[in-house]
Amino acid sequence: MILAYIQNVMIASSLPISRFGRIICVLCISVLLAACGGSEVPQTTPGPFAEFVKDIELSNQSDPIAIVETDVGTFGIELFNVQMPTSVAHFVKNVSEQRYENSLVYNVASGFAAYMGDKSGALKEPGDVTPLSLETHPDIKHDAAGIVGFVHETGSRCTTAPNPEECAKSALNSAKTFFYVTLNAQPSLDNVYAPFGRVAKGLEIVRNLKKGNKITKITVVQRQ
Repeated sequence: MILAYIQNVMIASSLPISRFGRIICVLCISVLLAACGGSEVPQTTPGPFAEFVKDIELSNQSDPIAIVETDVGTFGIELFNVQMPTSVAHFVKNVSEQRYENSLVYNVASGFAAYMGDKSGALKEPGDVTPLSLETHPDIKHDAAGIVGFVHETGSRCTTAPNPEECAKSALNSAKTFFYVTLNAQPSLDNVYAPFGRVAKGLEIVRNLKKGNKITKITVVQRQ
């Protein structure tokens, strides 16, 4: 449709019109061509990770996969893009901005969860990341090992705050880059933290992580 329109404009431009009119026609064509190019969203294919992702079983075939490379091995996370779109978009943005390259596993609570994503090395979230509002979904629970979610501030700091209720709400909406992976089912985290994925491959790698291990890189791909 756009190409046909351009052809019509070009035909029209061959007719006797003013110099100003010709300039307008050229500008219109340029804008239309730019719009055509900008409408294409590039797909990130598995590339070198094709072999790694081919046997991953996804709960939703359209879900992207985050491939987490660490200094002790690689694991893959299915990102719950259908149920938790805001949280997944936040995580993917962090990845695209290289927030996790050479970041630390900063804590491992035995039998509970491994905590990671600390690029500062000083347990400080970056100041230039917009906090994520808590997102939950009735079908997404901390019902197994390998559930991945964002870490936010705890409400314990609010006990002495002038307005504890408002403080606690603010804490729920404070997640930035740090995330956790459960090592067992943790139902106490339901509706309090935002689980946005699950380890679909390499859970044994997560179980072997120790404080001080590093994430070298995360790549998000869409399996074809």
